[in-house]
Amino acid sequence: MKTHPVFTIVALMFVLFWPSHSFAADCLAERFPDRFHTEQQIRDLVQPVLPVYKRINKRKTLVLETVSVSRDGCDLSLTFHGKLKRKIRKDPSATVVMKTTMGVDDLCVLEDLRVSHVNISSTPGWVDNWVRDKANDIVKEQFTGKCLSIGS
Repeated sequence: MKTHPVFTIVALMFVLFWPSHSFAADCLAERFPDRFHTEQQIRDLVQPVLPVYKRINKRKTLVLETVSVSRDGCDLSLTFHGKLKRKIRKDPSATVVMKTTMGVDDLCVLEDLRVSHVNISSTPGWVDNWVRDKANDIVKEQFTGKCLSIGS
């Protein structure tokens, strides 16, 4: 049975121009998952520095108590969970989400995590800025030099 030339050309174009991520992993973490930190290992690096307290005024204190980590393919997300403790009313929750995406040739992205979202109700703008700086400092302190090697 002979293959029709149009079919051959269409098949060749499909292979040549189809996005590469459909045939291979997008990043090294997908290709070598055992060479990168697991969610639990990342959590274990950050949890010892918590809780973190920041007094906002006489009645309010921000407390970041726990951290959760998730990895979905090449996307890494780290979320700090806490409360805005108040002397009178119910304590609303506070979350700080940090995200990064691993590129094709990235060996490590732990130090690349950056705050993408802060959810703390009824606080002045300087608190958001402090939280962003503090989260970035924690990541820098806890992850510097902690990247694993593909060759090891």
